[in-house]
Amino acid sequence: MKIFFRVAAIAALVLSYGNAASAKSWRVNNNLTKGANFESINAAMSSEDVVDGDTLYMDPGCNLGSLQTISKSVTVIGPGYFLTDIPYNSAVITNVLNITAEHVKITGITVTGETLARNNYITFERCYFTGRIRLAAYEEYYTLERGSRYYYWNGCYITIRQCFIANEIRQVDRGGYRSNGSIIENNIIYTSQANTIRYLFNTTIRNNYILCKKYSWCIENLYNCNITDNILYNFKYKEQTINCAAPSYNNVIQNNILSTTEGTEGYENIPGNMFLGSADESQLFTLTGSNDERYRLKDDSPAKGYATDGGDCGPFGGGTPYVCSGLPLYHPYITSAQVESKPTDGKVKVSLNIRMQNE
Repeated sequence: MKIFFRVAAIAALVLSYGNAASAKSWRVNNNLTKGANFESINAAMSSEDVVDGDTLYMDPGCNLGSLQTISKSVTVIGPGYFLTDIPYNSAVITNVLNITAEHVKITGITVTGETLARNNYITFERCYFTGRIRLAAYEEYYTLERGSRYYYWNGCYITIRQCFIANEIRQVDRGGYRSNGSIIENNIIYTSQANTIRYLFNTTIRNNYILCKKYSWCIENLYNCNITDNILYNFKYKEQTINCAAPSYNNVIQNNILSTTEGTEGYENIPGNMFLGSADESQLFTLTGSNDERYRLKDDSPAKGYATDGGDCGPFGGGTPYVCSGLPLYHPYITSAQVESKPTDGKVKVSLNIRMQNE
């Protein structure tokens, strides 16, 4: 549900997001004419004034072209993406987003470079990623004296929720080291580069639309995972959706919609799923509207009512349904403004239409 209201003669708009009384909010904008507190996330992290628990607001149109490292336990909020109904530009990081602190939350921003989750308890919510997301990232360097050396970071208990992801989610499998205990839910995920989700352990993957556009698997090398209420569709080779269905992987795979034919080798171990075989996207989704709106289910979609809770499979079902355009919760948007041409009693009357995202 969205709430619309009109405010007249506004002198200031105070935003409150339920932060603790001691926490502070800061604006980030690389355009120095906008008068933000910091010109980059890096600058905010270098400031002694910014402490754990603070919130950084990336202004609409903020575009950060260098690697950004989040080294404090902060929340970063942008305006969302695919903003067709709102006269704002997205806030974008066009380089690597490197997160080294615990308890970081990112919402409403776009990242076109790689995202590295190098610590625990990191939440990505309502973001748009076109670069790869790596959990429990590792780094390699080479010296003549020691040869190749690998350094590992934690990257466990990561939440990726209500995001639009045009790349893969993975951890490089080095010596069996995998990200552990994460939640990936209510996302639209696709890639034409490689496997879509792989090398994860003890992870919950639910209510996603996972689309593979290459001759590869939608998900692979997942262990002890709960994979439920998803729609998995392989655009290039429909028989390949899950390569970790064998009992040795110890995964729970239930109430998913698969572009696979029942009885195909490897899929006799996962009863309780729907096998579509030759069906295409048009039998599932409306395929109309914006980049994310098009993945709403048709009225007669087989994913309707097929989830474990009796609801719908896919990103718009479950307990945290996908929100189009990644609009952050309780974030107000000015959709239009009217300013009187002449002052009345020495005052200029301003009328604003403001939309508050409350879902």
